[in-house]
Amino acid sequence: MNYTRPPLAITIEPIRGAFVDAKKRGIKSRYLTEVTKDNISFSKELLSLVDDMRHLDGIKGNFMVSESEYLAPIVLFEEGKIASQIIYSNQKEIVDQHQYVFDTLWNMAMPAQQRVKEIEEGIPEEEQHYQTRFLENANQVSEEIKKIINTSEDDNWSICSTFDGLLMISRNEDFEKMQQRLADSSRRGKNTRWIGIVNKDNVHLVKAYADLGMKIRHINNMSPMNFAVSSKDLCITIDEMKGGQIAKNLLISNETHYIRHYNSIFEDLWNKSVPAEQKIKEIEEGIILGRTEVIQNPKDIQQLFINMIKSAKHEVLLVLPTTNAFYRKERIGIMQLLKQAAEGEHKVNARILTPTNDAIEQRLQNIASLSEQWDSERDEREQKHQMRNKKKSFDIRPIDVQSTNEDDGIALAVAAEKSAVTTVTIVVADTRESLVIEKIDDSKQDFIDAVGMATHSNSKPTVLSYVSIFENLWRQSELYQELKESNKQLELAYEQLKKYDKIQKEFINIAAHELRTPIQPILGLTQVIYSKIDEDRPPHERQKQKEMLEVVTRNANRLQHLTEDILDVTRIESQNLNLKLEQLNLDEIISNAIGDAKRSHHLKNVRLSYQHDKNNTVFVQADKGRLSQVLFNLINNAIKFTKEGFIIITSKKQEKENKVMVIVKDSGISIHPEVMPRLFQKFATKSYQGTGLGLFISKSIVESHGGEMWAENNSDGKGSTFYFTLPFIKEKKME
Repeated sequence: MNYTRPPLAITIEPIRGAFVDAKKRGIKSRYLTEVTKDNISFSKELLSLVDDMRHLDGIKGNFMVSESEYLAPIVLFEEGKIASQIIYSNQKEIVDQHQYVFDTLWNMAMPAQQRVKEIEEGIPEEEQHYQTRFLENANQVSEEIKKIINTSEDDNWSICSTFDGLLMISRNEDFEKMQQRLADSSRRGKNTRWIGIVNKDNVHLVKAYADLGMKIRHINNMSPMNFAVSSKDLCITIDEMKGGQIAKNLLISNETHYIRHYNSIFEDLWNKSVPAEQKIKEIEEGIILGRTEVIQNPKDIQQLFINMIKSAKHEVLLVLPTTNAFYRKERIGIMQLLKQAAEGEHKVNARILTPTNDAIEQRLQNIASLSEQWDSERDEREQKHQMRNKKKSFDIRPIDVQSTNEDDGIALAVAAEKSAVTTVTIVVADTRESLVIEKIDDSKQDFIDAVGMATHSNSKPTVLSYVSIFENLWRQSELYQELKESNKQLELAYEQLKKYDKIQKEFINIAAHELRTPIQPILGLTQVIYSKIDEDRPPHERQKQKEMLEVVTRNANRLQHLTEDILDVTRIESQNLNLKLEQLNLDEIISNAIGDAKRSHHLKNVRLSYQHDKNNTVFVQADKGRLSQVLFNLINNAIKFTKEGFIIITSKKQEKENKVMVIVKDSGISIHPEVMPRLFQKFATKSYQGTGLGLFISKSIVESHGGEMWAENNSDGKGSTFYFTLPFIKEKKME
């Protein structure tokens, strides 16, 4: 609205009431006007009635636009009067155009609150934060451009315009200083940059300005507006300036936000453009360049899609992003067209990459219409594989997704998004042209409703890029199918291994129990026989009998120990190692284990001792038998590998971690480097004196108590040290 309308919005009750009612109903309203000294009080009150309000200098006309309607009062500067006539339209194109005009002006405007502040504080116009003006007269535009050329302090201008703008400067005598300024600024290292479409009609003009020092680049797709921007000023026109005519309108602003914004737009376009010299060379040498265009109309996209399939002579590559995309292409006849192309005169090679589900698999089978009848006894998986590869001129590489009810559009869209191959539909025909279609609503069943814009190109580099993308996806799909098949085989093999493992564990368990059964009678009866040796026999015979019985007892004990180890391993691997937890005095357990070791072994040259703080008793919550088993294994191992020297057991509290560490250090043989990495695994031994199960069992017992176990060779190269930790009880509970 121009500056005359804010008073009407406040003083005429029906208009004011309409604003109030819209706000109550949650309707978002934006009001663009020119705030002046005369209407400032009305503008301030209007600020409370609308959601957002902005100021723009020099607004001449009045119009209102919603998402579906356009209204324009036929009145300009008749203050205090309501228009007697209006223009109304609900035509989509008109509504969209004026919405675009409004948004363009809105983005160039300043907040109304800021303009009110400037007026109320009496800031002079030349000192105001910024100015935005709109000129609608060719003479005004001409004078303003001359003024900018003559007075601008900045020689680094960036211009995005058709070369009719250059023609305007060349043909208009009033702008003759521009050419001299270009030459002067170029000598000072300041170069104006220009982006436009270079063609054979304007090559001479481009060359002339390039000689003056202007940096010029070619771009295929121009901005919808012509603009020039420096570090301090911005000029925009929507006029085409055909034939070098003076622009009929011009928007001028020195607001820093817009200057930064358009400088950013220019830099982005500059980086996407090519040097004018390169484009001129292509034109002069007659090189035919490809063309890339953006298509906004979904109907045009659909027709182009169909035409590309129909015109293909050799090959069509098609990538569908979702299962819903497949259904939409099928509804507009794309699949049938591809089938016809594959079977037609040219035998077009049609390759399709698409996510699939059970319903789509059935459709593909119907489209393929294979004449061969499948053997009812043939494996279903083999049938599908052969169907996909039966006719290579119509080859579909599916990517399987979970089945979804086709009638449930939302569920199907969600499933489709999760299994998307790409985010767009890609079509390439004869390695000659490509079409890339964006989707805006994948839940829509109709092609027209689902797609947004599309990019069509016959530029060879662009087309080859999409061919490369297709081939990569095609290969990935192939690898996916191979991997899927391999996974099935691995799953079958894994199930078989599980069965064998179960059988093996059951056998070991049974065998261990069967071994345990005869061991006890052997040990018991051996002791009975030992106690009844005839004392009347000669001493050497009695000694011989005792030695033989001791051999039987010793080996029976070894067999019993091995049986218990096998049973423990079985329990650990089946996660059935049950613990009987109780409060234990760790010092007593360690002392008892040392005593048992001294009674079981003849330690002539080895000193076995326990070092601990006798005034700081440590209690743990543990299984007495299992903890004793761990200590027995560690001490027994140390004795086995220490012929002389020492074995020292130490316990240390770790208050911060609430744990106690038990250390078993010996001066015997170090752990072999080959064994160290697998020390606590089953059968980890290079000795013929054991099975290598003891440390595996001990570590598992400690970990089941919430502790850890590890080992290292001593730094002096003699012997090794084993460590394990257990949580300790801070205060022993009374029984």
